[in-house]
Amino acid sequence: MLGKIIKIVLVGIVLLALPIVYFGYQFYHTGEDYGLSRQLADTTTKRTTAYGEVVGFIDENSSHTWMGIPYAQAPVGELRWRAPLKPQPWDDIYEALQAGDFCKQFGSQMESRPPSEWGTPIGSEDCLKLNIFAPAFATGAVPKGDSRLPVMVYVHGGGNMVGYANQFKYSGTQLAHTHNVIVVTFNYRLGPFGWFSHPALNNGGSAEDQSGNYGNLDSIRALAWVQNNIEAFGGNPDNVTLFGESAGGMNTFVLLASPLAEGLFHKAIIQSGITTKTTPLSEAQNYVNSAEPGDKNSSREIVSSFLVADGLAGDRQEATEVQNGMSNAEISTYLRAKSADDLLTIYDFSGVLGLPSVPQLLADGAVIPSRKLIQVFSNSADYNAVPTILG
Repeated sequence: MLGKIIKIVLVGIVLLALPIVYFGYQFYHTGEDYGLSRQLADTTTKRTTAYGEVVGFIDENSSHTWMGIPYAQAPVGELRWRAPLKPQPWDDIYEALQAGDFCKQFGSQMESRPPSEWGTPIGSEDCLKLNIFAPAFATGAVPKGDSRLPVMVYVHGGGNMVGYANQFKYSGTQLAHTHNVIVVTFNYRLGPFGWFSHPALNNGGSAEDQSGNYGNLDSIRALAWVQNNIEAFGGNPDNVTLFGESAGGMNTFVLLASPLAEGLFHKAIIQSGITTKTTPLSEAQNYVNSAEPGDKNSSREIVSSFLVADGLAGDRQEATEVQNGMSNAEISTYLRAKSADDLLTIYDFSGVLGLPSVPQLLADGAVIPSRKLIQVFSNSADYNAVPTILG
C-alpha cells in the first residue's frame, strides 16, 4: 500500500514538474531565429512596390517570403525621436532575402537571447523593416480583385523594451501556407527610442513629432505601408487584421483608440495584452520632485543623469539647475549626440527581469487620446470600432 502511495506521489510530482520544465525551456530556449542567413532569390517572387521592385525567396514550406523590406527611413541622427518618414525609393531590385537588424534593446532572457547578451545593448537604430509571408504564386498569377487574400499584421511582444519580428516563434510562413493568408511582421522602436518625451525635443514641430509615441507611430507607418503595397503581394488592403501578444496586444489595443490609425485595419486580435492605463505627459517629462511628479526614468531625470555622468554637474540637484538653464536647442543637441548604447545604459535597471522601466503609451492627445482609455472606449464613435477578439 505504501509503495502504491509513493508511486502516486511520484507521478503527481512529475505531472506538476512537466509544465514547469516546458515553460522554463520556452523561456530560456534560444531557437533558430528566422532569416538570419541570406537566402537565394527566386524570380517568381519579384513584386513591384510604390518604392521599387523587390525579390524574395521560397522557404521551407514552399511559400514565398520577403524579409527586411524598409517601411520607413532609418530613424537615426535628426530623425531619432521623430515620427517615421516614408522610405526612400530605390532604383535596383531590392533583395529581401534576409532579416534586417532588430531594434536597439538590451539582450534579455525574456526574448530567448543567449546568456552572453543579457543586459548588453544589442541591435540597431536602423531597424524599421518588415517581413511578408505569402502562399506561392507565379508572378502573373498573384491574386487580384475578389481573389485577393486576407492580410494579418503581427505586433511582437516584449514589454515594449525587447523583441523583434524575426524571432523563431514569430515566423509567419506556417500561417500563410496553412490558411492561405498574407502575414506581415515588423520591427518597431523600443524603450527610450520608441517612447521618449522631452519638451525640448521637436519644439515647434508636428504633433506626431512631439508626441513621444514613436513606437506606436512605427506601427501606424507599417500599416500605412501595407495599405499602399500589399496588393502587389496578393493581399487585400480592405481586409487587414492587426494582432499581437503581450505588449503587442497592448499596442494593438491602443491603436483601436488612435485617430491616426483609422481605416488602416479592419479587425483586431489582442492576445494577453489589454490595458486601460496610459502615461500622462507629466509623468513622462517631469522631475520626480515636481508638483506633478515625474517617473524616476522621466526624460528630465534622464537628462540629469547624463549631466552627472558627463561631469557637467556634481549631483542631481545641480544637474536640475544646469538643465533648467539650458535652451531647448542645447538639450535637443545634447540628447541627439548620445550614442544608442549610452541611451540604454543610463537607465535604472530595477525593472522586471533586469530591464529598465521606460514611461510608454503616452497620453499626448495626438497619437494616443489624452482622456483615459476607459472613457474613450465607452462610446464607439470615439474609437476605431472594428470586430475584435480579446483573450
